[in-house]
Amino acid sequence: MSVSSVVAVAMGGALGCVCRFGIASLFSAGLQFPIGTFSANMIGCFVIGLAYVFFSHHVDLPDALRLSILVGFLGGFTTFSSFGLESVQLIESGRVRLAITYVLTSNLIGLALVYAGTRLGRLYLNAA
Repeated sequence: MSVSSVVAVAMGGALGCVCRFGIASLFSAGLQFPIGTFSANMIGCFVIGLAYVFFSHHVDLPDALRLSILVGFLGGFTTFSSFGLESVQLIESGRVRLAITYVLTSNLIGLALVYAGTRLGRLYLNAA
C-alpha cells in the first residue's frame, strides 16, 4: 500500500461522504422511510457496476484513479453501515415491516442496478 494509494482513497472517500450527506439531507426530511440513504445506495450500486466495467477495459489508467473512485468515492458514498444502523433503528422502534421492506428493496434493487450498470458499461464499450 503506497502513500499515493492512501491519498487517492482518502480524497475519493471524502468526496463520496460529502455527496452522500448531501443526498441524505435533500431526500430524508420528515420521511419515515430512509429514502436518502436508499437513494445513495442505489445510485452507488449502479455507478460501481459501470465503473467496474470501465476500469476492466481501461487497465492503462492509473491505479490511483481506480482506487479513488471504486474504493474511495463509492466506498464513502454507498453507506451500507448507515443502512444497517437504520434497519436496526426501524426494528427497535417497532416498525419491523418497514425494516423488512427497506432491507429487501435495498438488496434486490441494488443487485439489479449493479447488473444493469455492468450491462450498460459492456454495451457502451462494445459500441465504442
